[in-house]
Amino acid sequence: MEDLKRNKTTAAQAIGIEDSKDHLFRPGEKTYSEVFRAAEAATSPACLFQETRVPRRLSPIPDRSHFSSRTYRRQNGVQDGEEVGYAARFDRKAHPMKAKLGYMTDGMLTEVAKTDSISNLYAYIITDEAHERTLSTDTAGLTQEEFVSYFGSEKTTHFALSGKNQPVQITYLKESVLAVFSVALMIVKDIHDKERDGDILVFFQSVQEVYETCTLLRKEIGDLNVLPLYSQLPESQKDLIFQTSTQGKCVCATNIAEASITIDGIVHVIDLGKSKQSGMGLEALLTGPISQAAARQRAGRTKPRFYYRLYTHKSFMEEMRPSNQPQILESDMASHILQLKAMGFDDVARFDFIDPPHPEILLNGLQDLIFM
Repeated sequence: MEDLKRNKTTAAQAIGIEDSKDHLFRPGEKTYSEVFRAAEAATSPACLFQETRVPRRLSPIPDRSHFSSRTYRRQNGVQDGEEVGYAARFDRKAHPMKAKLGYMTDGMLTEVAKTDSISNLYAYIITDEAHERTLSTDTAGLTQEEFVSYFGSEKTTHFALSGKNQPVQITYLKESVLAVFSVALMIVKDIHDKERDGDILVFFQSVQEVYETCTLLRKEIGDLNVLPLYSQLPESQKDLIFQTSTQGKCVCATNIAEASITIDGIVHVIDLGKSKQSGMGLEALLTGPISQAAARQRAGRTKPRFYYRLYTHKSFMEEMRPSNQPQILESDMASHILQLKAMGFDDVARFDFIDPPHPEILLNGLQDLIFM
């Protein structure tokens, strides 16, 4: 932590934050302007780095990193790849030692760390979408106290920003039903038939369910623009979800739409409460209930909404975890042990994890590598 530099909050900024007028981390271009301001203050080799991971790879470059770099270029009159650039697994327009402002996925940050010390390349590291509990950026669910305890109170400054909470009208099922898909279809048809304002977002657990529902809705409601949304959706189709529709729009999505993506116009959210989740062993994806935190995330934050939870309040309170389980506690560690060793951490058993995996999991990972 000694190598990480931090911009001091000015007195004027502090007063603005206290009065809830000046939110440094408000979504949108306000956020980017603060990032750009920090980049201007950095000196060589202090390249500002914003780790930008869009969950489950929903086009991290065009939708976020590319947008961010384009905004900076427009405001500062620089060419793409000169002072600002972006990098993802199959798309790159930046050099870590040349770009003053770089946008990367967490996977690219890991690759950079294998070849050089991150502190030698970047004066600032800003973790965007920190609520995503990946193995590389395992931060979600941690309280301020836990962060301070981990990094040390003498090295850590923390403050809270109050956000603007939008009213959400939540409706639960009175009792559990098996035919939740039929209930979801009925709600969509009811919203559309009564010509209620606003578009619709429906959460499913798999791509198959998304397409089956899209097919049924298109047959039964011909004048509704029904669109799928999932991680591997082609670019041409993905762009359609951000376009306005005079017919009304219904987006059928996996949990990819839970975070990082704001679809303007969504007023009605229908949530089946399930998702595909990683498991131990063969990295299997198992069906299970989402967490309470994920359910709150699905409600949205941009405007007042109607949120239909197709499960009971009892299920929400008793069957759903308060927050997402850290991925590191649910994954096979063999490949991640290799990554740590490639970054120079030979004694993996003594690595200072935020959430340490069970010693048996580490031992099994090491044994798997030895037997290969």
